Amino acid sequence: MRRIVESRGIRVRAAAIAAAAIALTAPEVFAADAPVPASEAWFSPSRVSVELAAAPGQTAASLEAEAFRGGDSRIRLDTTENGKPVHVEMYVIGNRVWLVKGVRPTEGYEIDTLNEPVATMQLVLNLLALAAPDGPSSVTAPRDVHEDGKLRPIRVQSVSTVVVYPAPWSIVGGLAPAPAGRIAYRLDFSRGEEKSSQRLHVEGVWEGSEPRELPAETSVADFDAYQLEIQRTRAGAIVDSGARKLPAFATVAAVRSQFPPR
Repeated sequence: MRRIVESRGIRVRAAAIAAAAIALTAPEVFAADAPVPASEAWFSPSRVSVELAAAPGQTAASLEAEAFRGGDSRIRLDTTENGKPVHVEMYVIGNRVWLVKGVRPTEGYEIDTLNEPVATMQLVLNLLALAAPDGPSSVTAPRDVHEDGKLRPIRVQSVSTVVVYPAPWSIVGGLAPAPAGRIAYRLDFSRGEEKSSQRLHVEGVWEGSEPRELPAETSVADFDAYQLEIQRTRAGAIVDSGARKLPAFATVAAVRSQFPPR
């Protein structure tokens, strides 16, 4: 069943699979929870880059995520663990198959390796939507951001977990248009009372251009493969989810042949 977790702190961890990771997936599997209708465009990017840290200049992880046509997506994560560099790469193919290398998911809890990246991505997109509720098209010149939430929590969802960041919270920073229809952002998210406030710094580029197609010949031979098993209500809400281990695939074409998009 889907779990609801109240986050009393903001964690920026250095573990390979959860170092403030980011994932970008089609809404058929991971529905975005836009704060207001005008901001929904923030939840349909083609590409997002982000650096996350407890404070500016203290990068904990560098990530890039891209959504392709047809329900495919990719995430790349560069971080450190025990002083050693770690590179993690993931694909979601046709919203049905999850491919991962650079980290080995824990048996029986495989889906958790995907939960945290999705939840973190949803947090970043929610922050952007709250910073510019009129959507990315409204960012036509550099603007300062200072948003406070005194009563309303921020709710983000992953595959099987809903994370709630209670009020009070604050978003401070700036947005600016960048070439090719992109938006550059630098935001500090904090929550809690002033003396015990928890902070997260995010910066990067949001891009909303037309997504490209993931080449069928892309090699995934060295990726672990899992079938995403999603149970929904008649209304489409996810009530349970899991990931079942599959034999390795040689290419994206091989994945699509066995698991065509629904």
